[in-house]
Amino acid sequence: MPGIIKISIALLIIQLLFSGCKKGEDDPLISFRTRKARVVGNWTMKEGKIYSSNTLGDITTISNTQIHENTYDGETEQFNAGVSVGTSTFTGTRHTTFKFERNGNFKSEQTFGTGTTILTGTWNFTNGVGKHKNKEQIVITKLSVNYNGSSSASAGNKPYYTYNIKELRNKKIVLVAESSENQNAYQERIYNEEYSFEQ
Repeated sequence: MPGIIKISIALLIIQLLFSGCKKGEDDPLISFRTRKARVVGNWTMKEGKIYSSNTLGDITTISNTQIHENTYDGETEQFNAGVSVGTSTFTGTRHTTFKFERNGNFKSEQTFGTGTTILTGTWNFTNGVGKHKNKEQIVITKLSVNYNGSSSASAGNKPYYTYNIKELRNKKIVLVAESSENQNAYQERIYNEEYSFEQ
């Protein structure tokens, strides 16, 4: 009996020690690497989706709702747009990479068709904001953007992207962003993103 008690106490201690590792809803229960160590590295997007809707006028009238949907499978992007005046679609090849450096530098590169966008900036975790836990979110600040050789620079600390970390493993990260807005009684905007990256 004392042996069972000792084992139970040991398991409880281990659970308490590693309970802080699980931040995102799909995080592993236990990880022996810090969250920063798991984020740092080169990542390639394997799949993703963007959904946005903008309801104009009476929010109960579906004909006034503009819906945009993008889906990615790591190679191909499919875009669908539905509006009150009609619909449009296009398909193209996209390749996206993120690089998180240990010193806080960030770089992303996106190639879509014949266009390449390179963004440089900085990244860090949030220190627990609102309902979010410490290191559950990543904030990216933009310093420069280069599109096919044409560059622009930014200064300051205004966040460019803020992602919730839904899942963080040694070789996989899932980033999500969600927002909704009611500008007045007759308009609603919803925006959702989710991207899965692998090393």
